[in-house]
Amino acid sequence: RDDIEMKDEDLKYFENLCNMLYGPSSQQEKQKADEELTKIMKNPSFANDVEYVLKYSQNNYALTCLSISLKHIILDNWVSFNADRRLEIRNSLIDYIRNNGPKLNSLVFRSLSQAISLITKLSWISDRRHRSLLDSIEGIIEMGPAYSIIGLDMMSDFVEQMNLPNTMDSTEHRRTATQFISENLLDIFEYALSVFRQIHNGNPLYSDPSYRNAVLESISSIVSRCLQFDFQGCTGDEGSDEVWVLQLPATWEGLVCNSNMLRMLFDIYMSVESPLTRSVLEIIMLFASVRRSLFRDGTARLEFLNVLIQGVQKCLEMGYGLTDEDTYNMMCQLLGRLKSNFQLSELMKTPGYAPCFELIANFTCTSLRDWNACSNS
Repeated sequence: RDDIEMKDEDLKYFENLCNMLYGPSSQQEKQKADEELTKIMKNPSFANDVEYVLKYSQNNYALTCLSISLKHIILDNWVSFNADRRLEIRNSLIDYIRNNGPKLNSLVFRSLSQAISLITKLSWISDRRHRSLLDSIEGIIEMGPAYSIIGLDMMSDFVEQMNLPNTMDSTEHRRTATQFISENLLDIFEYALSVFRQIHNGNPLYSDPSYRNAVLESISSIVSRCLQFDFQGCTGDEGSDEVWVLQLPATWEGLVCNSNMLRMLFDIYMSVESPLTRSVLEIIMLFASVRRSLFRDGTARLEFLNVLIQGVQKCLEMGYGLTDEDTYNMMCQLLGRLKSNFQLSELMKTPGYAPCFELIANFTCTSLRDWNACSNS
C-alpha cells in the first residue's frame, strides 16, 4: 500500500509539472517544468511507470507529455528490457488504445500507435510473438465504426515504421523489412484495396459521408505507404537507372497492373472533394509509376495505359479538384510520371492520345503562366 501511495504522489507531481509546461504559467516556470520532466523521463526507472501513468492518469497534459516522449523512452531503455517486458509494454499500449481509443486526442493516439509499431519492429527478428500485431489491429477494426479509423491509422503507422531505416543498423533493418514484406505487407495492401472496392460498390457500411471520407483518408495513407515501401533496398537492387519507377514484387502484379482497379480509383477521385482529391490522385500517380516489367505482357500494359489516358483526359476536361493547390500539384506529378514511365510510341497507340495531350499541353501552358498554381510541383 505504501508503494501505491508513493506512486500516487509521484503521479500527481508528474501531472503538476505537465500542467505547468502546457498550461498557463510563466516562461520561467515552463522552463523549470521542462527540465524536471526531462530528468524524470530519462531516469531508467520511469520506463517501468509508463503503464501506471496510462492506467491512473486522466490528465490530458500528462498523457500528451508521456505519449510524445514514449518512443525516446523505449529506445533509451531498450537493452534493459527483456523479451517478456518488451511484449508486456507493447500489449499494454494496445490494450490502452482498445479501451480508450475514441476518447483519445489524435496526438496521444498516434504517438502510442507509433510506439507500438516501433517495439514490434525492434523485436521482429528476435521474438516472433510480435508478429501478431496485424491480428491485433484487425481485431480493433472489427470493434465497429468508432474503432475502424483507429485500426486503419494503426495499420498505416505500422507500415511506415517498418520502412523507417533509422531505428536500427542497416543490415538488421533490411532483414526486418524483407520478412515484413513477405509476411504482412501484401495482406495489408490487399485489405486496403478491398475497402476502396467496398466504398466504390456502395457498401451501406460507408453510407455516412463523414465516416466514408475518414476511411478513404486512412486507406489512402495505407496504400500510399505500401506502394512506396523500399522494396529495392530490401532486394539489394540498387543499381537501377530507372527514375520514379516503383520496384514492386512480381506477386503484386494482379493488384497493381489492373485496369479495373485503376478505373475504380478514377471513379473514386471524381466522387470526393479536397483534401481527399489529392490523396486519391496520389494513389493513381503511384499506380502510373509501376515498373514496366511487372506487367504480364504488352497488351496488359497498353490496356492499363488506355484507362490512365482516359482518366487523365476526363480530369483535365472537367478540371475536377484542380482548384485545390495540393491536388493541382499532384496532377503535375501524375503527368510527369506519365511522361517518364511510358514511351511516346506506347502513348500514341491509345485512342485518346490526341485529345488528351492537347489538354495536357493547355494545362502545361496554364501552369507555366501561373507559377502560384503549381508552386510545389
